[in-house]
Amino acid sequence: MKNPTPAPQTDPHTKRASRDSIRTAPGVAIRSVRWAPCPICRAAAGAPCRRGPLPGDHLDRWLDAYAAGRVSLGQLAAEIGRLDVITRATIVPERTP
Repeated sequence: MKNPTPAPQTDPHTKRASRDSIRTAPGVAIRSVRWAPCPICRAAAGAPCRRGPLPGDHLDRWLDAYAAGRVSLGQLAAEIGRLDVITRATIVPERTP
């Protein structure tokens, strides 16, 4: 049985995800974003909002993860910087390896 990936480390001062723990742990940010169901499309926890060749999640899901301290401001800003249109319903595509 595979060991589950640990949650990102939190900064003791801000109680938010440490930027370094997210940067050095591939896939942790996506799992942190998908920790809860999507408030827009109701995608289940753990599932992407959009499936297919270019999966992704609504920006609102990323904002909720930031507000809950599961992703850092740096990670959120990096994802927003990739978008052409910014609304809560905009899909943030997964990064390709």
